[in-house]
Amino acid sequence: MTENVTNNLLTEVKEYLRLRKELVETELTIKATQLISSLILAVISIIFITLSITFFVFSFVFYLRTYTGDIYAFIVGGAIYILLWILLYLLKKRIIINPIAKFINKIICI
Repeated sequence: MTENVTNNLLTEVKEYLRLRKELVETELTIKATQLISSLILAVISIIFITLSITFFVFSFVFYLRTYTGDIYAFIVGGAIYILLWILLYLLKKRIIINPIAKFINKIICI
């Protein structure tokens, strides 16, 4: 009788562990998929934003060069990029690090 109970208990524990392993694998797959798709979306968004900013700066430079000349207009365009970089560098924790940390924490803790 006790052998039968022990065998049933072992069978149930093995089944539980197998199901638990499948659950963990499924959760990891879901989280990895979310992370990878979000990273791809972020890269594509960064590319589009960079292209948009570039087109706006060049439009501004071409407009400005009628008033200041070619060299000064492109200097102003370069200065715009330098100012954007400085702003991004100064606000990197607020703009980049904290949102990434919150996003990863949200994905991991689902």
